[in-house]
Amino acid sequence: MMAKVNWEVKDIMCEHSRYVDYFLQELRAFFKALKTSTSNIYLNEQILHSIWEAIGILVSSVFIEGFSLAKKCSNAGRALMQLDFTQFMSQVNSICPVNSLLHKELVEVYIKAYYLPETSLETWTRDHPEYSHKQLLAVINCVCQNNKRLRQKLTNALEESIQR
Repeated sequence: MMAKVNWEVKDIMCEHSRYVDYFLQELRAFFKALKTSTSNIYLNEQILHSIWEAIGILVSSVFIEGFSLAKKCSNAGRALMQLDFTQFMSQVNSICPVNSLLHKELVEVYIKAYYLPETSLETWTRDHPEYSHKQLLAVINCVCQNNKRLRQKLTNALEESIQR
């Protein structure tokens, strides 16, 4: 669903993308099913916390991976990424019984990378090994979409750092 979002919009959006509602709907359905099953099976708080922690990791990964699918991204598209994730986080807190999205910072840092000046990207990609090669390359491609020479230089630097 995120792959179909147009991140190269011209105007800043005031409404989040549809996939956010879909994610929230799926989380609500999961929570309802979990609640139903725990009425028959006892799961202590530690187990429930672990389940929600795992969901938090998965959701963070889905957002980062989804954003990395953007081929091109305008400033308004970057703002849409932030809007989508902010909307998701504001709603998910009413669904999850615990603060399970402790990994939200990974998503926030990734979105902020799209705002970096081109000159800061080489350092940023080197300083963030927590993201995959593909995810780092996506940031480079979007931020440098109008500067082919710099994009190639940063891509080569990323390739070299991975080979070391």
